[in-house]
Amino acid sequence: GCHQLAGQGGQVGPPLDAIGRERNADYIRRSLLEPNADTARGFERFAGTMPAFGQQLTGAQLEALVRFLASRR
Repeated sequence: GCHQLAGQGGQVGPPLDAIGRERNADYIRRSLLEPNADTARGFERFAGTMPAFGQQLTGAQLEALVRFLASRR
């Protein structure tokens, strides 16, 4: 409900369609584990609202999500 992917989802966070072209896997991983460490330009009004759900994933789930997002170009 917060980010869009392929035109589906919310507009609270930036779209993720090309996140892999804009950011590397390390940045994506950090963003999942520490989502409020950085705020995307244009989304400052939503700063601090993304939950740190990356810590609720297993290591394998986290890495699968990182690989998936990094492949979005």
